Amino acid sequence: MRAQPGLIRLALSFALLLASLGLVVWRQSRALEALRQLDAVRQERAMLETERSVLLGRIQRLESRGRIVAAASRLGLRIPAGGEIVVLPLGGEEVAR
Repeated sequence: MRAQPGLIRLALSFALLLASLGLVVWRQSRALEALRQLDAVRQERAMLETERSVLLGRIQRLESRGRIVAAASRLGLRIPAGGEIVVLPLGGEEVAR
């Protein structure tokens, strides 16, 4: 007994439908994994930006004039008079005499 042509077409159509649905599921799972990775990277970036802002604030506090003057006075240093200040040229420039 021979298979009917309609039955073969139906079976091929069903197989094609299952294959296309499987492809969609695979593609969606890849997209979800990429979104998970993107979310993890965004969280890490936010954490690093927070750490950066904390460190910048700490640098500003450590470089503040009030802190430097207080540290200098503890070390017995004083503010120099105008004639005591020597401005050095940047590297590579020769000093004119």
